[in-house]
Amino acid sequence: MVPFPKVIPVSVTPTSSHSIHPETEQSGAHQIASLMDQMRTKDALVMQLTERLEAAAEQLDRLQRSGADKARPGGGGGGGSRELVEQTGQLTSRVEEALECWNQSSGHYEFILQRLDEISQHIFSTPEGGGGEARAARHVSSQPPTPSNNGSAPAGGAGQSGGSFWERMKASMADGSPPPVSPNAKPATDSHEQPHDPENAATDESIAKQLAVIEQVTPAPTVIDLDTASIEELREAVATRDNYISALIKEFREIQFLPSLPDDFENSGLAPAELLTSLKELENRFKTGIQRENFELSLERARMGRERSRLDQVKAQLEGQIKRLAASVPERTDAAPSSSPQSSEPSIAEGKLSWLKRLQPKKPQG
Repeated sequence: MVPFPKVIPVSVTPTSSHSIHPETEQSGAHQIASLMDQMRTKDALVMQLTERLEAAAEQLDRLQRSGADKARPGGGGGGGSRELVEQTGQLTSRVEEALECWNQSSGHYEFILQRLDEISQHIFSTPEGGGGEARAARHVSSQPPTPSNNGSAPAGGAGQSGGSFWERMKASMADGSPPPVSPNAKPATDSHEQPHDPENAATDESIAKQLAVIEQVTPAPTVIDLDTASIEELREAVATRDNYISALIKEFREIQFLPSLPDDFENSGLAPAELLTSLKELENRFKTGIQRENFELSLERARMGRERSRLDQVKAQLEGQIKRLAASVPERTDAAPSSSPQSSEPSIAEGKLSWLKRLQPKKPQG
C-alpha cells in the first residue's frame, strides 16, 4: 500500500487570510505529481497481473479439458517406465544366463558321450565266460537297494559289489579319472585254474592279422574346389566320396568280425607295451575319422535334400507352366475354325461397300 504524504500545516495569520506562501504551493504540486505517477504505475501493474491471470486460467482450462491433470494409475508418470526397465533388465540377465548354459552344455555333452563310450567298451569287452555275471551284476545294481541280513545269499554280495562298482564308476566320471576295474574280472592267480576258450583266446597270428587289416587304411579322396568345378567333376567327386565311405564301412565291419583281443593288455603276455600304444592310437584315429565322415555325410545329405527340394519346386513350376500353355492352346485352335472363308467374304464385301458409300459425293438438298 502506497503511503500518503504528510500534509504540512500552513499558518494563516488573521491579518492576511488570502495570502499563501510560495514554497508551500511548490511542495503540494510536487506531492500531487508523485501521487499521480504512483497511481499510473499501480494501474499498469494491475493490468499486467490481470493478463497473466487470464493466461493461466486459459491454460488450466485447456489442461482440464484434455485430462492431463488426472493422476495416472500406479504412481507418477515415470513409474511404469521404471518397472518396464527393471523387467527388461531381468529378462536380459536370464537370456544371458541361458546362452551361457547353452554354450557350456556342448562341452558337457561331449564329455558325457566320451565317458559313456569308454564305459560301454569296458563292459562289452569282457569274455563270454563273464558276460552272464556282468549282466547279473547290472541287473542287481539297477534295482533299488534293500536292507540285507547277516545271513544273506551270495547273490546279495554280488549285487552289493556290483552296486559299489557302479558308484565308483559314477564317481570316476564326475572326477574325470579313468574307470575302475570291473569286479567280474578274474585275478591273474585264478587264470591257470580255469581253462581258456580256444575260440576267444587271442594268438600271435590273430593279432598280426588284425594289425594288418587295421593298417590297410583307404586313402581319403582329393578335395576339389566347389566354385570352379564343373558338373561332371562334382558328380565324380560325389561318387568317389560314396565309394570311400563304403570302403571305410567295409573295413570297420572286417575289424569287428576279427577275433577279439585280450581284455586286459597289462596282465596279458601277448600284448606288449608298444602294441598297446599303437592300438590305442589306431583306435582314436579310427574313431575320429568315422565321426568326421559321419558329420560330413550328414552335411552332404542335408545339402542334397535342400537341392532336391529346390529341384522339386522348379519341376512343379515348369509343370504348372506347361499345363497353362496346354490349356490356352485349344482355345486358339477352336477360335480359328469358326471363321470360315464363306463367312469372311461377305464381311469383306460389306466393308468395301461401306467405304464406297462414304466416298460418294453427297447430293445437294433441293
